[in-house]
Amino acid sequence: MQSSPPALTDENRVIETRKQAEVVHAKMNEKLIPTFKGTLQEQKVNVNSTEIPITIYTPVDVNKTKLVIFFHGGGFTVCSRKTHQTIVNVLADATKTIWISVEYRRGPEHKFPIWWEDACEVTRHILENKESYGVESSAKVGLAGDSAGAALSASICHTLKNIDFQILVFGIFDMRRTTPSYKEFVHPMYFLTPEMLDWLTSSAFRDTNDLTDPRASVLLKPSFENLPPCLLIPAELDPLRDDSYAYQKVLDDAGVKTKMVLIKGVIHGYFSVPDLLSIKDMTPETRLIIINSIYFKIKEFSKNLTNKNTNFHEVNGKISKIALMHQREKFAYAENNDLHVQIVHIPYKSENKDVEFVFTMILPNRRVQLDVVEQKLASQPDLMQKLLSHQNTRTEELHLYLPKFKMETTFELSDILQQLEMKDTFSSYKAHFTGSEAAATAVIITYHGPSLPPPQSIEFKADHPFLFFIRESRQNIVLFSGKFISPPINS
Repeated sequence: MQSSPPALTDENRVIETRKQAEVVHAKMNEKLIPTFKGTLQEQKVNVNSTEIPITIYTPVDVNKTKLVIFFHGGGFTVCSRKTHQTIVNVLADATKTIWISVEYRRGPEHKFPIWWEDACEVTRHILENKESYGVESSAKVGLAGDSAGAALSASICHTLKNIDFQILVFGIFDMRRTTPSYKEFVHPMYFLTPEMLDWLTSSAFRDTNDLTDPRASVLLKPSFENLPPCLLIPAELDPLRDDSYAYQKVLDDAGVKTKMVLIKGVIHGYFSVPDLLSIKDMTPETRLIIINSIYFKIKEFSKNLTNKNTNFHEVNGKISKIALMHQREKFAYAENNDLHVQIVHIPYKSENKDVEFVFTMILPNRRVQLDVVEQKLASQPDLMQKLLSHQNTRTEELHLYLPKFKMETTFELSDILQQLEMKDTFSSYKAHFTGSEAAATAVIITYHGPSLPPPQSIEFKADHPFLFFIRESRQNIVLFSGKFISPPINS
């Protein structure tokens, strides 16, 4: 870290943030956990006279030759086994492998090194008692985690020598935060702001001396030899991104087998698995959209209001064909004459009254290059906040044209693990992890409404590149940001 952490955080903020994290994941868990094809078992592990809760996910037809211990992210302060329940649920089911999710204690109530000791000692206990967790005594054990959980996984691999592999999703490996990506992604649109990182740091650590403890900052370890094979999965638009690059380099230099899979176009916190829904989960009136393990319900466009062969004008002057859905309806709308852009805020339908999610689009005039708009917004954070809020918006009837798009980047985890010579670890399944050029999984915007009213509406025609954001509108928190620059194949 480049400066001293601020004073002890207000615990009310911690409580409220934890509550929000639980709320936004509750609906997803409620929907998917009952579909888990196996058993969930709650147990506790005694660590220094403290009972640490764990959840054991045992799928049907489980392979007893392997086991994965999972540590959730959340800056060692927020999130829990519950917020990450869906992720572990799906991974265990897909891999036919027992996954154990650990509820280590968190700051500010329990600062470093308590949460590190909890994670390490639970891992040690499981390693020494494999058979009691449903696998063979010779079973291979891997560690996995996202963000802070990835940091824990990496660190424990240095301490305990019987780990067979590690999966590190957008991890933080040097708490001093000195890599270039921390300066590159400071804008609130990238979610993990310097202020948020300072707050989490002050909540999780006692003082700045803790930040240079190699248990917390694994890049400060004196040696990286003889570590287990490592899969690193950073997010492209993440302040933590360069930590993964740096960690891969020191592992490579030490002769450790590594694989890097950069998920392009996504911000920190993105960790999702596609195809979680079967066709029976879809109804004629709604579609379920999964975005970072959150469901959103939105109305549908009428099928007869889709132009299937519309021109889309790309940045390079190329014209592609795309299906454009269109509808006349009232939306929150604004214009900015300095940027020459239109802004529309499309609400998601939600049964959860504690949060309000909005899909916001910023559409430049066709004569204005999207990268010019991006540069201006990046240099003027206040302007970005203004555009993303409902400030200066008015309710207008729009003739709204939107591309129906599903933007994904998919990789096969099983193939990657085989490249890391972990063929026996995951061999009989294909687990898909999806990212997207638009920083959201399976973004499908569809509406259903009455027949078209008389004209007089403002045209909002997204037939050329645009920016989009998924926000919690009450607090104007950006969950995802991205840009649509060209139609996907088979759009």
